[in-house]
Amino acid sequence: MLHEAIDGWLGSKTAMIASVRTLQHARWIAGHLKASFADAPIDKISATDISTWHQHGIAGDARSARASADRKLAALSAALSRAWAMAGLGGPKPWTAVKSFGPKRAGSPRIVRLSPDAIRRLIDAAAPDLVSVLTLAAETGARPGELYSARVGHWASPCLDLDGKTGPRQVRVSPVARALLDRLCRGANDPKRHILLRTNGLPWRGSTGDLTKAFALARAKAGLPDDVVLYSLRHSFISDALERGAPSVMVARHCGT
Repeated sequence: MLHEAIDGWLGSKTAMIASVRTLQHARWIAGHLKASFADAPIDKISATDISTWHQHGIAGDARSARASADRKLAALSAALSRAWAMAGLGGPKPWTAVKSFGPKRAGSPRIVRLSPDAIRRLIDAAAPDLVSVLTLAAETGARPGELYSARVGHWASPCLDLDGKTGPRQVRVSPVARALLDRLCRGANDPKRHILLRTNGLPWRGSTGDLTKAFALARAKAGLPDDVVLYSLRHSFISDALERGAPSVMVARHCGT
């Protein structure tokens, strides 16, 4: 029901938006919300779940990061209100207890760049189902949300179709990522099935809890600092590519930035 409510929110936004770029961003937010709360029953979502999701990935005092998180929170609150009404639920609404970051002075986030050895340690320390997420993130430089929302039908070796906040794009992946994607998609008859699944067969919920907790456990086991986040793999991929001499325009197109 939450998915239907998110579609309803997007429909109401679409009717009011004239800018193609703004509409594209609204669609990205809707996709992000669906991926983050893929299997979360509406009556089981807690204020803690929403607060963890809201704060995940925010580093330092970056105004742009906080503003983006607040926009997602506003969209989620609107969708949850719709779903709440559709389900006929009463009582306290958990999302009302989560406060937005609000305006604050501009600052710069500290984005950690990982060495190849640190990435290897992180992957080796991860649970089996998280290994696939980390490997694809390190090998493609894709945004986390683009990966855990990717479907089987998006993979046609050697290219993977991704869709993020800058719109859809097709990327040619490395031999390591190619072999992994072939294995993950082998035998899957449903093109709409998520590529990345947990051991319980359900898709990752992104930053609402399970992925965050699994990553935190792997990070601690690998002996890495707390400011290392999943996005650090994307930052490291981009930094390494530029340092090796890859044309910046090519890197930008590959990473959708």
